Amino acid sequence: MKYWKRQLYRLLYKFFCLIPRKSLVCFIECGTSHSYSNLDVLWKELNTKVNAIYIDGTKCNISGIWYISRAKVLVMDQSSPIISNLIIDKNTICVQVWHSSGLYKYVGFDAIKNNIDIKKEIKRLKRVHGNIDWFIISDDKLIGKYAKAFNLKNDHVLPLGLVRTDLLYTCNINDARSKFFNIFPECKGKKLLLYAPTFRSSDEKGKRIHSYDLDVAVLQEKLGDEWCFLLRRHPSVTEKVPEGWKDVSLLGQEDCLAVSDVLVTDYSSILFDYAFFRRPIFLFIPDVSVYKSSERGLYVEPEELVGKENVCHSSYELANKLCCIGGVEHHIWEKYMSSCDGKSAMRVACFIEKLCKEKVQ
Repeated sequence: MKYWKRQLYRLLYKFFCLIPRKSLVCFIECGTSHSYSNLDVLWKELNTKVNAIYIDGTKCNISGIWYISRAKVLVMDQSSPIISNLIIDKNTICVQVWHSSGLYKYVGFDAIKNNIDIKKEIKRLKRVHGNIDWFIISDDKLIGKYAKAFNLKNDHVLPLGLVRTDLLYTCNINDARSKFFNIFPECKGKKLLLYAPTFRSSDEKGKRIHSYDLDVAVLQEKLGDEWCFLLRRHPSVTEKVPEGWKDVSLLGQEDCLAVSDVLVTDYSSILFDYAFFRRPIFLFIPDVSVYKSSERGLYVEPEELVGKENVCHSSYELANKLCCIGGVEHHIWEKYMSSCDGKSAMRVACFIEKLCKEKVQ
């Protein structure tokens, strides 16, 4: 956004804040919020208990700025263009419920881009993440790392659980399979492999893309007709899925995870959600050195998550390992998701209700 436009919106917001307000809870929806489900699950738990509204956080407009100025609490699940371009009033509390479970790739101030002016990058990150007051995470063992990544005090990082994981506890696997096979009847009776990679950055106007390094033809040749190969795009990627994959990007994430016999991913936090089912997880990372140097660093090495035997660097290596899958050895859920017990939405909703009851100045 141009400097003069940002200053105009900030002045407008500051003026609106002079008008007496009520205890409104404002949900800031971004382009991928519905795909992640956190805001939707929390809305269902909270909206009948408080005065709440959803607004589009992908762009700045007078209507959105007005509602934000009315809010006692702002609820977000990722960075938001409208919030990033305002300096939020001290009487408004920003709660970041976050869209990512566990902690794998660098986030927040840890995810500083390489080969750019460091001062400008820090200034950008302060604008993007500087309004956060409270941060909700999936496990108390991650408090210190998230506090550092988002410049918060430890006691403002709350392990109340990732809200969307409540859906895993209520998901009926038989119903999910029935719905899935109605859409893909050709997959019935076969093993289902779900490939869910994270995005890569593109030089073309910052567009997010997939590398699609995993060759489905190799998997088909090695594993034959006993398997079906599903691909779920990252929510911020819109490009077409390559031939040979069955595109399940529009299905609910919980249903995709529930029906899949094996998950293959790279640096995506989807592996933490999938760990709920105690099924095999493979990390396909042929570009790991490039990813670390030009995309993001990692808090934990892939081998520490799933074991060395489940880390693959070529399509042939993955295909061979899929031929002889053993037992599940990882303890990802216990290590990174201990606060996700099916009651996360209730706890977060209670916390927000408590914030609403604090005196508005």
